[in-house]
Amino acid sequence: MLTIWKFPLETTGPTLAGRHVIRIPEPGLVHAAAAVADRICLWAVVDPTRPRARHVIDVIGTGEILVDDVGLFLDTVIMPPYVWHVFCRRMEDG
Repeated sequence: MLTIWKFPLETTGPTLAGRHVIRIPEPGLVHAAAAVADRICLWAVVDPTRPRARHVIDVIGTGEILVDDVGLFLDTVIMPPYVWHVFCRRMEDG
């Protein structure tokens, strides 16, 4: 049974930028990111009965240096005065 879940990103300091690791049930197809109030949320297609897999979410501000292992571009989130670029990749457990 597939459904769509929302995953709010936790802030780790005074900024939204940085690396986040979240656990998403399979198939874990993250398809959108947007601002909700003062945080960034992701939406993913999941099967609640399936195991969770770790996903790395990188939030990078305009003009900042991209990390080497940044994932696939997901979305741009505008939260004046900032513009955040969200990247996502699944971590292989092991």
